[in-house]
Amino acid sequence: MTRLALFDLDHTLLDGDSNSLWLNELVTHGLVTPELAERQAAHLRDYEAGRLDIVAYLAFQLTVFGTRTLSDWQPVLADFIRTRIAPRISAAARQQVAEHRAAGDTLVIVTATHHLLSTPIGALFELPVVAPRAQVHEDRATGHIDGLVCFGAAKIPAVQQWLGERGLPGDTLAQACFYSDSANDLPLLEAVGRPVVVNPDTRLAHTAQARDWPVLRWRVAD
Repeated sequence: MTRLALFDLDHTLLDGDSNSLWLNELVTHGLVTPELAERQAAHLRDYEAGRLDIVAYLAFQLTVFGTRTLSDWQPVLADFIRTRIAPRISAAARQQVAEHRAAGDTLVIVTATHHLLSTPIGALFELPVVAPRAQVHEDRATGHIDGLVCFGAAKIPAVQQWLGERGLPGDTLAQACFYSDSANDLPLLEAVGRPVVVNPDTRLAHTAQARDWPVLRWRVAD
């Protein structure tokens, strides 16, 4: 039986939210207006309340990428990953990934953050990423998603599709472990054999306590 370890990205492997960090970085360098960071904060409030319109949110995020070619964004993104993302990865998160890798497990990041941002972050861990795939035309993001939107309950078919593409059996998921911070991930947490809560939001912390799920803290020291 293949042992599978699934990891959420934002506030789990990463101590912070990659989309917010990205927009704040662009505001700092004058590449977007501060109004976009304010809209991001409003979307995050909806996310925390469990009422996020994920399609609208992804379209908002991809609007930024659509203002330039992906080739033009590449050096900006690479510098952002190096200076803003890498320092937000805790030693505990790296250690957990290393332990699963040493055990010979199959590891994958499962996130609602679109692949233009999440894939290079996954590369820091040398991990594949299951994420909403941004549609690209003539080297620009169109603002649309190709295929499944990997969010909430839809993370389950997204992972199953990823498993199927690699010839892994469907019951692999039932034997898997999944690390996440968010109550939005409850469907996938409930679908795996070993749910593990990391840096939980308030709703997930209550659920974890009620169900006696393990709770971990993966934080970067200030």
